[in-house]
Amino acid sequence: MSDLPRRSARGDETARALIAAARTLWATRGFAGASVRDVAAAAGVNSALVRYHFGSKLGLYKAVIDEALGRLGSSILEAVQGGDTLAERAERSLDAYFRYLTEHHEVARLIQRGLIDGDPAVSEPVMAHMQPLVQTIAATVPLDAETPFGRLGDVVITLFAASVTPAIHAPMVAELLGDDLRDPVVVERRRAHLRTLLRMAVEHLPAPTA
Repeated sequence: MSDLPRRSARGDETARALIAAARTLWATRGFAGASVRDVAAAAGVNSALVRYHFGSKLGLYKAVIDEALGRLGSSILEAVQGGDTLAERAERSLDAYFRYLTEHHEVARLIQRGLIDGDPAVSEPVMAHMQPLVQTIAATVPLDAETPFGRLGDVVITLFAASVTPAIHAPMVAELLGDDLRDPVVVERRRAHLRTLLRMAVEHLPAPTA
């Protein structure tokens, strides 16, 4: 039996380890705050493998962003296409977003850093991944429809922003309010809270046309 499939599997495993280590380090320290050697050490591999798999530190950075946005976009797209009613589609989308950020809190910090800095390595893939997703959602959910709280699109923005809070501001909230936003009990309480607000916003809207 050839060693090629085995070597390929090892290579994929190394690439995944580098992406995971880079995502965590750059979310915590920023892109400039963690070197290729830092990332490789955290992944437990030789730093030369960053160039081998990704060409450069920037190439690894782009791979991290693409991987994160690809998984997030896929989960939301699956959610919005899986509901039979407007309320189900909206709730499933919010749940998918909230769940992803809860399980991968470093992704929100990483992307937030890049967008605030105006980093094209972040903003360009964000637009490339999110534009088709937003177009799909807009085709199935009437974002311009009026709710008791204003336009549905504005309600969605508010709820999605609230979902990011645990990932970005958890230490501050814990110090100010005493809530550990990563405690499973608190996470479930916040998820139920956001779903209730969304349900109140969409319950009187007409059924989707598609």
